[in-house]
Amino acid sequence: MRVGTISISVFFVLFSLVGYFYIIPAHIVTSIPIDASTPAVLHPDFFPRYTVVVLGLVSLVLLFSAIKDTSPEIPEPDRASARFRVGVVFVLTYLFIVGLKYFGFTLVAPLYMSIIIFFLGVRDWRYIISMALIFPVALSYSFWYSFSVIFPEGEIFLK
Repeated sequence: MRVGTISISVFFVLFSLVGYFYIIPAHIVTSIPIDASTPAVLHPDFFPRYTVVVLGLVSLVLLFSAIKDTSPEIPEPDRASARFRVGVVFVLTYLFIVGLKYFGFTLVAPLYMSIIIFFLGVRDWRYIISMALIFPVALSYSFWYSFSVIFPEGEIFLK
């Protein structure tokens, strides 16, 4: 039985319950007036409720699998390296967000993805290069053509 996994899953189940029964009704539903003339098929609280329900279900699955798990806890040296990896990913993500402002999504995303993929253990450069180039371009085009959303272009190229 893994105590850390159980505690995280209980936290997310509780967060899902608070989100579903308090945060969404008190802060989303009351903040957006729905009048009879609105032609919306889905109410503004549909996607937040859907997301919170999915998070709660996934957390329950994690909780039950952690209770059934009989393998021993992760040894202490691996926890230290896991904390180091989390810290590095956090710093890289922060640099990615800052880089979006100056260089834009098209240049920063492939660099960020290639570093993260390499850092998480993939060493074959063919996978790293192909994923780092194809995924951001496909994501950018799909968001542009599906939702008309433009990803950050960067301040350097707007001048």
